[in-house]
Amino acid sequence: MRMITTSFSLTLALTQAAGVALAQQALVSPPAPMQASGSTQPAPAPNAPATPTRTAGEIATAPERLDERDWSVRITPRAWFVAPAGDLELPGVGGQTVTLDTLNLDSTRIQPAGQVDLQSERWMIALGGSTSSSETVRVAREAFQLGSTSVAAGQAFNASFDYTTVQALVGYRLWEYNLDAQKTEDAGDTRLRFFVLGGARLHDVEASIERPGVAGTRSESSLTTVSLIASTRLQLMFARDFSIEVDLSAGGLHDSSTFDINACISYQPVDWFAAQFGYRHLEVSAQSGSSSSRFQWDGSVAGIYAGVIFKF
Repeated sequence: MRMITTSFSLTLALTQAAGVALAQQALVSPPAPMQASGSTQPAPAPNAPATPTRTAGEIATAPERLDERDWSVRITPRAWFVAPAGDLELPGVGGQTVTLDTLNLDSTRIQPAGQVDLQSERWMIALGGSTSSSETVRVAREAFQLGSTSVAAGQAFNASFDYTTVQALVGYRLWEYNLDAQKTEDAGDTRLRFFVLGGARLHDVEASIERPGVAGTRSESSLTTVSLIASTRLQLMFARDFSIEVDLSAGGLHDSSTFDINACISYQPVDWFAAQFGYRHLEVSAQSGSSSSRFQWDGSVAGIYAGVIFKF
């Protein structure tokens, strides 16, 4: 009987001690969150941070990200190896039409030129200008009269010719084709773009001739006129660093007309810089006055050029 009583007392003591331990553990650890019946998602950790949420109004009024390269600017200074040509007539009674070759004004010289392009994904603003200036002192190979200045064969004369042009065009990209569209890698490496443009081209022409040391033999004149022009530009970008551009333009207004072709290739080793080589041929017909007061030049300026492109 004593052994039974002792065993019962020991069992009761162990049970009480286990109950006290369970109660202490419950006080230290908070109860785990309950999971909805039938849910297959795990319950979140007790200390996990809450996920921030936005209301429908906040989502609707959130600003959209703007593309920082919506517009790019290309500045292209060039050295143009250009030679003028054509027929020149100055005001004067009995004056003739004389070629620039006769006056020795058709030699090739390095002249400044340049272009500035502002371009977005669709739109383009193209500004450009160039100048050609030549002057000579020579002995006439044959007799001629330019304006009121008569020159006999073997006589010396001074002559000069200056032509400056400035143009401003606005264009829109009509068509673009990605030649690498079917590639799985390096997509967009080769693209073809076609733009149409319209604007105006200003022409400023000055010419003079005289016999050195002979008073009253100087003839000179100048004119400034504007042509309205339509233009196209074809751009081919390939091999990531190379591009080809071909510009064609033509137009006229009142006493002037013009036609221009400009083709170039560029190599762009870095995003902001490129080297450029090309050829430009610009035809011009401009005149003012009539009869003995007529000043007219029907000719061209043409030659190769080299330049650099700074892109922003």
